[in-house]
Amino acid sequence: MKATSRNRRVFFIAAYVGALVYTGILASGGVSLWKCPIRMVTGYSCFGCGMTRSWTHALHGDFAASVHFHPFGIFMILACLVAALVSAWELYKGETGLSTWFEGRIGRYFWPLALLCAVVFGLVRVGLEMAGILTPV
Repeated sequence: MKATSRNRRVFFIAAYVGALVYTGILASGGVSLWKCPIRMVTGYSCFGCGMTRSWTHALHGDFAASVHFHPFGIFMILACLVAALVSAWELYKGETGLSTWFEGRIGRYFWPLALLCAVVFGLVRVGLEMAGILTPV
């Protein structure tokens, strides 16, 4: 494995673990490093609003509240865990076959589908908030 590939894997593992630690420990204590600019300007939630609170509740075992704040939160935690484990495995083994297989077989369909779901979810949520059916999270 090349040094740049190795450094990239170490960075991604640290980023995934850091995101989980931040949401599991700091965000649950009320420490927030992010305010949504779309929400601040418009008063309506963007397609990512509530994700940090969703992660925080999921990591503390409150899955109903997690889904309430953002239905994709639990899925994103699992995706980060899988990505961190794949990166750690490849770092340990010194090869990149697993991520290459994943990106080739699943990645070409996963990312466009994930983007489509996020956009549709965001549009539906904003529409329901504008109609007064939902309150912004």
